[in-house]
Amino acid sequence: MFFRFFCFVFVIIYFFQEKIEGTLNKNFLYHIFSETNIQHKKLKEVNEIAKKDSLDSVLIIPKVERKIFCQKNLIISHLENEGIGFRKGYSTIEGLFFFQKIGKKNFLPILNTKLHVFNDKEINFNLGAGFRFSTLNISNIFGLNTFFDYRNDRDFQTFQFGIGAEMLTKYFDFRINGYFPIDSKHSFDKVIFDNYKNGHYVSWQKKEVGMTWSNFEVGSWFLNSSAIGFYCALGPYYLNKNYGKNSSKFGVSGRLKLRLMKKFFIEGGISRDECTKTNKYCKLSIRIPFGALISKNFYKNKWFQSVDRNDIIALNRYSIWGWNY
Repeated sequence: MFFRFFCFVFVIIYFFQEKIEGTLNKNFLYHIFSETNIQHKKLKEVNEIAKKDSLDSVLIIPKVERKIFCQKNLIISHLENEGIGFRKGYSTIEGLFFFQKIGKKNFLPILNTKLHVFNDKEINFNLGAGFRFSTLNISNIFGLNTFFDYRNDRDFQTFQFGIGAEMLTKYFDFRINGYFPIDSKHSFDKVIFDNYKNGHYVSWQKKEVGMTWSNFEVGSWFLNSSAIGFYCALGPYYLNKNYGKNSSKFGVSGRLKLRLMKKFFIEGGISRDECTKTNKYCKLSIRIPFGALISKNFYKNKWFQSVDRNDIIALNRYSIWGWNY
């Protein structure tokens, strides 16, 4: 149901994307930039007239008020199959916001919100904030972020706190993320077999727990033109505190991303570990930027890349047997 709905929305946006972007930008983007440019142009003209007429001593140049511009991004996506700690597909609507103050180009605050609806109608969400920065002597971009995650799995509701760091260089991206569930242990489907002599019994119970884990990734754009882009990323991850017999396991994951026409993305990924076994997924997404476009070539500018992390809280299910003899 949600996949069909996503395809319908995807087709509508594809045919009407220019009109959507024009409507979103019309009353905000051009008004702000035209107003600012007019102020700078007038100041420049006044300054040239003053120098020509030797009026430096009486020239008063008003100070242009600094404004904060925001690049807004609407991202709609659908992921099918499975990933680390989940076994079903989901659709996502995401808001990604970048803020920049005029004259301060080496610091970029970020706000990121995501709402996920699984194929079985379960609701999940992420709320995150962070920033990217660079120094005057180093061209590399550094970033820090923190997220609050929520997952509803049947009758089990769990929360998670996540932190991440990244370094974006000219050719490679390096990122590390940590995921820390909060009060995430849940028991269900308990069965007791007590048809034994002398009061003996055997019990079986299924448990579900949010996993504390971390991952490291190295990625690079091998092709990044206006028409097409190709991104590859690979890295290890470590699962800890699963509370089952398969605890504390290392794994490896990789993903490939294809970008078409600046805004359309097709992504496929695979991961393997001894706890969650092999997981494969395919993801389709569209990104629509609007508002004050800080960078026209946002698809090339690493300042405005999406924050890459695992959005769904990883859950592990296992069984516990007990007896009294």
